[in-house]
Amino acid sequence: MRVKGCVVMAGGRGSRMGGVAKPLMRVCGEPMISRVVAAAIELCGDVVVVYSDASPGVGEICRSTLAVMGRVSCVEGTGSYVEDLNLGLSLAGLPALVLPADTPLIDSSLLEKFVREASRLEPSIVSLARGDGAEVGISLFKKPSGPWGYVRMTDCGVMDVDTWEDLRRAEEACRRGCMEAGLPRE
Repeated sequence: MRVKGCVVMAGGRGSRMGGVAKPLMRVCGEPMISRVVAAAIELCGDVVVVYSDASPGVGEICRSTLAVMGRVSCVEGTGSYVEDLNLGLSLAGLPALVLPADTPLIDSSLLEKFVREASRLEPSIVSLARGDGAEVGISLFKKPSGPWGYVRMTDCGVMDVDTWEDLRRAEEACRRGCMEAGLPRE
């Protein structure tokens, strides 16, 4: 299945980290959102970044840095995840890959593998989960609604940054490599 567009969700409040704009936090020397958009561009025809005023500065970096990468549209949402997701899907078209801006270790090869496995499944929406079953917010939307399914992957790129400890682990994996940081690599 060819993915028509990618939606990068970047409008969250970062409440578990004290209200920081997580997409702008640096991992591997660059903002997390830059790493996610770069991976998405390799896979998708177009990338829609949905941000909100809940993440100060994200719209600015999107327009000034990410949009110049080409094929990236920056759209301000309401800050409601469901409304922003629907906005992103309507602009990207289906099938669409939805990625949170706080998955800094994801790369295009992992995304391609996920899309390949998710495409084989019957459900309309398939989400990526870590080996322990925890979802990271990456989903393939074949249709806007319907049955939900899951693909589990144990690769260290399948992690999201929700806490300061997650950020520390992501940075360590970047510096030392996944295996040395105690994170698996498929």
